[in-house]
Amino acid sequence: TAEFGLERGLAVLVLCRETLTWLTPDSQEAAVTAGKLGILAQLRDDYDTAEPLYRRAPAIEERIGDQAGTARSYAVLGGLSEARGNLDQAVTYRAALCHPLQIGTATTGNVQPLTGLRRQLGHDRCRAPARACGLDEQSAANLMHILDQHEAPATGG
Repeated sequence: TAEFGLERGLAVLVLCRETLTWLTPDSQEAAVTAGKLGILAQLRDDYDTAEPLYRRAPAIEERIGDQAGTARSYAVLGGLSEARGNLDQAVTYRAALCHPLQIGTATTGNVQPLTGLRRQLGHDRCRAPARACGLDEQSAANLMHILDQHEAPATGG
């Protein structure tokens, strides 16, 4: 039943919080556990609890040099911000995933959510949060160009 599932989720949340106290604070395990706790909180629609847990994960991952983990965590924060209706913040987190644009690379997984957010916010309003994540002017312009290309309908040749 749904009630059993909720009780089980709460029991897992309590256990994970306790486990987090046993882990080395700046370890991969602590980052993963914080992220999992955030997921459990978000599944209960407890966004106020989920957000600091989600923020804890990339802070640890940045300190230990886990770039892939940091990117995943920012994607999750972007999804949470979007779920809360904070689209500007969602763009900021999602654009943070696009720092590789400074060297000319991006993945569809990074670009697709940003394309949808830009559609909701409008082109002009989307640029400022993209810059807020630390993209320089050229990288922000590159990102907007990639989003334009992603939105353009495919043409046959």
